[in-house]
Amino acid sequence: MDTEQLKSAVNLAELAEQYTTLKRCAVSEWAGPCPKCGGTDRFHVHDSGWFFCRQCWPFDNGEAHDTIGFLQWVEGLDFRSACERLSSGSADPVPPRLSPPPPPRRTRSAPPGEWQQRVKAIVEQAHECLLTLPAGLPGRQYLEGRGLLRSTWTAFKLGYLVRTDGAFIALPWQQSSMVFALRLRRLAGEGDKLSKLLSKKDSQFADRLFGLSHLQGADRLLLVEGEFNCLSVWQVSRSAGLALDVVSFGHGQGLAAAAIELGKKYQHVYTWHDKEVHARAARRRLQAAGVHPRTFITGGQGKDDANELLQQGRLLASLKGMIE
Repeated sequence: MDTEQLKSAVNLAELAEQYTTLKRCAVSEWAGPCPKCGGTDRFHVHDSGWFFCRQCWPFDNGEAHDTIGFLQWVEGLDFRSACERLSSGSADPVPPRLSPPPPPRRTRSAPPGEWQQRVKAIVEQAHECLLTLPAGLPGRQYLEGRGLLRSTWTAFKLGYLVRTDGAFIALPWQQSSMVFALRLRRLAGEGDKLSKLLSKKDSQFADRLFGLSHLQGADRLLLVEGEFNCLSVWQVSRSAGLALDVVSFGHGQGLAAAAIELGKKYQHVYTWHDKEVHARAARRRLQAAGVHPRTFITGGQGKDDANELLQQGRLLASLKGMIE
């Protein structure tokens, strides 16, 4: 068994996310509660493939701190069993906890008034440009190409913004009249479906959800990864009269604490993820909070996600199959 190849084939951060919640703390490093001893940020994972806990698994303890060592430590496996688990691709454990789960992260306060004024002005200008100005034509064409209607642009206050570093669709994260963040999606080149997400540096995404202002009080809630997936589901479910609320918890591995708290208010909860490893981690966190979701996974890399199904005319049928 080639252990070096095995370690390089497994993303340690994604594996660790099955046991705890991580957030980016540096360019190449993640931090969060230790899956063994709790805390808030004493557990660290580096993108190069090592981990440590300041309290119960420090670097100088003479033990392994790589991917194999992580499974040995967190599940009490011997070296061979840990390698077999990783090589089989079945790392779907129920992690032991030596202490109660850490308390939920505190929700950040609303952005300050000066930030609110500045970002609201950007949102208003970008929205007007998208809807009415000739300069907003590329933005309108982009959104129409994604299958999104003008009524959806208006409801979510989408905008079109041109800066020195490119042209962007502006996606405000808001609740009622409060804007918590502004995320910018760069318009990709012709024929290129890949795009880059940028955030205003003052934006506060922690424990926030996209789409909160559009909840209808249904008994079903769908949690999706990206804003465009949320927009797509909202548009189709609204036009078809489906009793389904939808919000996005953003991109990446973690599930915001706000999503878990929101899920507690619904009779039925569904989650839709690009990657199975993220789906498993989200399901465990929800179940630990008493929420038992049905989980759906796309083909990855945006394949057959909600927005792609919208463009193909298959999203309504998929949603009906999900909730019926």
